[in-house]
Amino acid sequence: MDNKNTQPIFSSSACKTISLDQISPSQFQPRSYFDGTAMAELTASVKQHGILQPVIVRPVGENQYELVAGERRYKAAKTVGLTEIPVVVRW
Repeated sequence: MDNKNTQPIFSSSACKTISLDQISPSQFQPRSYFDGTAMAELTASVKQHGILQPVIVRPVGENQYELVAGERRYKAAKTVGLTEIPVVVRW
């Protein structure tokens, strides 16, 4: 298989860092239950290593974004007190 023309999903040019204050959770989040043990493990990982994979957001106003994917990472970042996280903006 020839992978010469494949691009990484999250290239450094597509990813940027924004303030958590600029992100709001989506009212259409399909997931309503987050396992407490899994969240605790993710929170510990985020505290130790930071956010390793960016969340996906969409613009909803000037310098405001709605979370599209990555609510667990978003919640863990808030819990450990991060002020900024890596995001990929999709329109």
